[in-house]
Amino acid sequence: MANYHVSIQGQKSGPYTLEEVKAMNIADEDLVWNENMRDWQKAMDVIELYGHITITPPKLPENRLNEKKAINQSLAYSLIPFFITLIWAFSRVLGSSDTNQEYLILGCVLIALIPSLIVLIICYRYKIKKEIKRLNLS
Repeated sequence: MANYHVSIQGQKSGPYTLEEVKAMNIADEDLVWNENMRDWQKAMDVIELYGHITITPPKLPENRLNEKKAINQSLAYSLIPFFITLIWAFSRVLGSSDTNQEYLILGCVLIALIPSLIVLIICYRYKIKKEIKRLNLS
C-alpha cells in the first residue's frame, strides 16, 4: 500500500494512508504525491481521490467585474436623459389641447430615446477606446 504525501497551500505533510488523505477533505488544487507517482499531482488529477476532494470554483477575472460595472454605468447614464426628455415631452403633451394624444405620447417616447441612444453610444465608444489603449492596439 502506497504512502501519500500532501502539500496544502505549500505546507508539505505526510506520509498518510489513502484513507487518511480521503478524510482530510483536501482542495482540488492541493498537491499529492506517493511512491508510484513521478511528480506531485493536483488532487483533482489523482483518480483514487475522486469524490473526496473539495472543488473550488475559479476566481472571476477582475476585468470581467470591471466590464460588468462599466456596462451597468453606461445603461444608467443612458437612462438619465431618457427620463428627463420623457418627463419634458409628457408635460408638453398634457398641456396641449390636441385630440390625438396617443400619437403625441408615442412621439414623446421616440424623442426621449434619441438622447439616450447618443449617451449609450458615447459610453461604449469610450469603453472601446479605453480597452484598445489597455491592450496597446492603438
